[in-house]
Amino acid sequence: MSKEKVVYKKRTKIATSVGVTLMLVLLLLQLF
Repeated sequence: MSKEKVVYKKRTKIATSVGVTLMLVLLLLQLF
């Protein structure tokens, strides 16, 4: 169970980082 939890945490971290990058890209596109 502990391994699954670690994998889940990693997946959520990656998902959040991807979401943040997408938001930044959208903001940059709005500026230009």
